Amino acid sequence: MNKSELDFFKLNLIYAITISLLCIVFAISYLGLITSQYFSTFLVQILILLIIPIILYVLLFKPDKKQIFEHLGIKKVNYKVIILSIILGFLLFILNMYIAGFSQTIIYLFGYENVNSGNAIYTMSGFYIDIILTCLLPAICEEILHRGIILRGINRLNKPILALILSSLFFGFSHLNILQFFYTFILGLFMGIIVLASNSLIPAMIIHFTNNFLSIYISYGSHLDFPLVNLFSNLEKIFIQSSVVLTFLILILLFIFIFYLVFIIINKIYKIQKPNIKFFNSDKSRFSNISKLSMIYSIVLGIMLTTSTFIWGIL
Repeated sequence: MNKSELDFFKLNLIYAITISLLCIVFAISYLGLITSQYFSTFLVQILILLIIPIILYVLLFKPDKKQIFEHLGIKKVNYKVIILSIILGFLLFILNMYIAGFSQTIIYLFGYENVNSGNAIYTMSGFYIDIILTCLLPAICEEILHRGIILRGINRLNKPILALILSSLFFGFSHLNILQFFYTFILGLFMGIIVLASNSLIPAMIIHFTNNFLSIYISYGSHLDFPLVNLFSNLEKIFIQSSVVLTFLILILLFIFIFYLVFIIINKIYKIQKPNIKFFNSDKSRFSNISKLSMIYSIVLGIMLTTSTFIWGIL
């Protein structure tokens, strides 16, 4: 096994351990041994998705301590990047809202019911707590793991397309929910492109935070009468009341517009003549089956966990 294959194995091993721990927490929560959702979220985000992966990364790759942030892509960006990333976060949220609605419609045809839907209590204090636990922590912890360690790590092996697909798949699997898998996979692809092109993790963190914040804002706003909530409700109604053809056209237009904005960010803001994504110059060689073992394990386990939530919902 050469160095590239060994590095690929190590990167996938980090995620294999991570998703195994997620599986354990998922099982413990299912058995009712963890009753606090806040504690469960904090445990998953801080310990499993951040601290343990970073420790494993340091132990396996032994990077210079002064260069850890650089390895993970945590670099400063200017205010223009922040503004455009927020705008892109809004657009991707709308796109994901349609993708989620479309995928849910298909899933519900099989008799699926959302078993996690309960009688939540909506208060301002809960809103502020969710901003931290559901918006801020995932934007930092999940991005460092999926786009910082996995995406950037595999990209350094000169395999950007594999890095994009694999990191997005892992990102979707980590949510352990069939309803969230499809739109998180698409969101992961867009954020991955931005990270590879800009060589910075910050825009993806901003996009991730914006996407989650809008979701929380609408959930609480519909009960606490926040401003502008009706705007997003009307967008949802457009999807519900639209034909399949119109919905498909809306999705295509959103894709085109978002790709155009991504192009602007890459070429106008970062001043990159040749984006840091070598799609056409990537290494065509294949990894050995041994180096793929941890990747296969992660994918199989991720599929099993995601599928189990679907089966759970139709039983």
